[in-house]
Amino acid sequence: MSCCPTEVLPVKTTYDRQGDNVYITGEGNTKGLLFVPDIFGPHPNAYHVADILAGKGFLVVVPDFFRGKEWPLEDFPPKDGFAADPFQNFIKALTYDNLKPRVEQGLKLLKALGATSIGAVGFCWGGKIAISALGEGLVKAAASPHPSFFTVEDAKAVKGPFALLPSKDDGELADVKAALNPDFKHVYHYFDDMHHGFCAARADFTNELNRTRANECINIMADFFNANL
Repeated sequence: MSCCPTEVLPVKTTYDRQGDNVYITGEGNTKGLLFVPDIFGPHPNAYHVADILAGKGFLVVVPDFFRGKEWPLEDFPPKDGFAADPFQNFIKALTYDNLKPRVEQGLKLLKALGATSIGAVGFCWGGKIAISALGEGLVKAAASPHPSFFTVEDAKAVKGPFALLPSKDDGELADVKAALNPDFKHVYHYFDDMHHGFCAARADFTNELNRTRANECINIMADFFNANL
C-alpha cells in the first residue's frame, strides 16, 4: 500500500473520552497497537501511518499525549537550539512516569474495543514510551522507527520482542541492540539513507525514496507484530 499524500484526512472519527481526543482506526481487528507519535503530536502523517497499519490488520489507538502542547513542527530544529531552555523543558516533561496514565488509558481503550493482544509502536521520543511499556510488561511487543532517548538500561529491561528501526541520524544504536534480552526474537533494520523522522511528521511522502523507505518500515512492523501478537 502506498503512502503518497502529505496531507491526509483521518478516515475514522476521533473518540472523545473524558475530554481527550483519541484517534482510532482499524476497528474490528483483535490485534491492538498503542501508537505513540513523535513530539509533533497529532500530525496528519501520524494518522496516515496509523491508517496503513490498520489496513494491515491492526486496531490502532493514538492517545492524546500532548493535549495541545506538542512541539510545533515549524520550530524544528528549535530556533533557540536543542540545548536551550524551551526545548529542554519540553522534553524533560515527557517522562514515562508522567505519561503512564495516558498509556494505561490507551491500553484500556484497546481492550474495550476488542483487542486481545496488544503491542506498542513509538516514533522518535515515542519510542522511549513504547520500550518502557514493554519493559513493564504492559504490552507483548514493541517497535520504534527512528527512536530517541533510548538507553542500554531500557534495552536490558524489555520483557518481549522489540523492533529497533533507527535512521542514519540516530546511528546504528549497536549498544542498545546488543543489550536487548536474547530470550526474545527481536528485529533490527538500519535505515542508513533516511533522516530522523522519515516515517512520522517530518516525512515527505511525495519523495519517492522517503515513501519507499517508509513503506518498508511499516511492512517490517506489520510482519513483526503479526508474528508476535
